[in-house]
Amino acid sequence: MALVDKVVCSLSFNVDEFIENEWYAVRYSGEIPEIAYHSALYFLSASAEGPGLTLSKRQLLWLQDAAAARYEDIILRDLEPANIAKTIYRGVARAICNYERYHQFCWRQGRPAGRAKKLIASSFKAFLDYHLAHPAENRGKSLNCSFADLQNYGKRLGVPLTGPYLLLEALCEDANP
Repeated sequence: MALVDKVVCSLSFNVDEFIENEWYAVRYSGEIPEIAYHSALYFLSASAEGPGLTLSKRQLLWLQDAAAARYEDIILRDLEPANIAKTIYRGVARAICNYERYHQFCWRQGRPAGRAKKLIASSFKAFLDYHLAHPAENRGKSLNCSFADLQNYGKRLGVPLTGPYLLLEALCEDANP
């Protein structure tokens, strides 16, 4: 597409509509929101098929917020006991992995990663409490990590695995080969 055609074509569309469409793609993306975020940036600013925009700081932050919110969704999904029997459930090991991805994404974008920590910590504590209350129901699938990994995750979230939480070691993957 010639530059003149691209400019004329871009002028006939609403810039906000392009950005909003990409926001939805990022916000409701799959398991790795950062890929959707970078795909959106490429489409909006560099792709020959896209509108060729120079995004403002506000627009970039809006797209980053969508990726961060998606990370939060998938982390919380895997800390929700009601999801354990569902096909969307990946276990606490995946929540740990996605929390690390979320932190790395925030670090690369120069944004604070602590915004969601309180909510995730609260969900993690409720998740642990559920497993203490229902140990026989959850052997293997949901505590699909080592107890050391579970402890490290708790430490990062400010939820130390002490007292009754030490009983969860028997339910972790490394205790049930």
